[in-house]
Order: sequence, then structure tokens, then C-alpha cells
Amino acid sequence: MILKVLIFFLIFLFRDINSENLINTSNLLKYNSVEGDTDKFFKSLKKVCKKKLLHNLQRHPSYPSLGTVKQWKILCNKLKTKALNRSFLLQNFRFKKLSDKVGILTGYYEPEIMVSFKKTNKFNIPLLKHNKNYDMLERKKIESKFKMEDVLIWTDDKIELFFLQIQGSGVGTLENKKQIKINYGGNNKRKYSSIGKFLKKKNK
Repeated sequence: MILKVLIFFLIFLFRDINSENLINTSNLLKYNSVEGDTDKFFKSLKKVCKKKLLHNLQRHPSYPSLGTVKQWKILCNKLKTKALNRSFLLQNFRFKKLSDKVGILTGYYEPEIMVSFKKTNKFNIPLLKHNKNYDMLERKKIESKFKMEDVLIWTDDKIELFFLQIQGSGVGTLENKKQIKINYGGNNKRKYSSIGKFLKKKNK
């Protein structure tokens, strides 16, 4: 879909249009459904223009290769008055090919787990803050020797906690339905082994 392509290949029209890395737009659009995703793209772009884009733009190491603050201000202002459709994309953006190599497209999601600030019969599995004393220890040893002051919160499901740890962050839902953000704090310096690859080798 064009939204997915845009995430990786948007580049300002103000850049060199004769660059050998620029893609023939008609060929690109030929293999992508455009109309279905443009509304979602423009909604996201409007939000970015209002909140984060202009504030963070100059801090990014790519600046100003994808457009200056002045150029992005012009574009963001156009979102308020211009018709937002395929023609708008073709007039204001060009697509740039970053590589000819075949890659793997991966996805990311934030797991949601049930949590409690108090340990109970149900919520008895700890989420621990990073402590260098636990580095290189086996999980069993950590779970049997952790200190209470290292416990951030409690959960009720080891499997759900495992997926949250793999993803690196997630959302904790309390029993009163309020939610808290759970972020990555560190690792144990051990090499990661994919359980999916392990199961595949075992023909599971």
C-alpha cells in the first residue's frame, strides 16, 4: 500500500530531481494501491506537523536532506488549504530508492498485560527494573533472588510478560482499567535466541 511505501521513500520535491536514485513515480504507483491509504497518511502527516515534526527536524542526523524547516512549514501550511489526494503527493513529494537489496519487512506491536502495584495471589510475577547485579544470571536465579526494591510492578502471566520483554515495551492495564506505559530499561548481556527459530528447527 502507498502508505507503507511513503514511510520509507518520501523525499522533498525541492531536492535534485535529476538524481539517479529518484524512482519513476508512474512505475511505482503502478504497483501500489493509492487511493485507499492516502486519507490515513494525510491524517498522520497533519498530526506530525502540529506536534513533533518542526520541533525535532533539525535534531535528526538526516537534516536537511529531507527538507529544511522552511520547506516543511510550507508543506504543513498547504495541508490546511489544498486538496489532499494523489495529485498532492505527486506535486510535493518524490520517491527515492534507498537500495536494490532484497530485505525483510518486519512489524512491531506493543503487548498489553494485566498489572498491579501490589503483590497478590493472582499478581505474583515481578517486572524488575534493570540491575547490573542480575546481568548474565539465568532467569531462574533472578526470579528466586530478586530484591523487592527492584520490583516495579506485578503481573499475572509469564507468557504475556515474555512477549513484552521481547518487544521491549508495552502497556500495563490495572484492574481499574487505567493504563501505564512500560518501557525498556536494560538487558542481561546475553545473546537473544528466537523461540520461533527454535520451534522451526524442532518441526513444531
